[in-house]
Amino acid sequence: QMKLELAQQIYDLRHESGLTQEELAARMDMAVEVIQELEDTAYEGDYFFMLHQVAQAVGKQIELRAVPLKAAQQPVAL
Repeated sequence: QMKLELAQQIYDLRHESGLTQEELAARMDMAVEVIQELEDTAYEGDYFFMLHQVAQAVGKQIELRAVPLKAAQQPVAL
């Protein structure tokens, strides 16, 4: 689930910036296949690091925050 959410964030950052996968790869000085793997959840490396790198390449930064779980996600007491 987390990998899918991070892949979606990477896709959204690229898409909102109006870049193709090729253009983003060029900005990041990496192969377009890496961007494709990131967006397809096939990447085997550190997604958080790559999300940070993508954000920087499009002029943004990543902010992490903890938020309360939704009721359906609350742990069940035994």
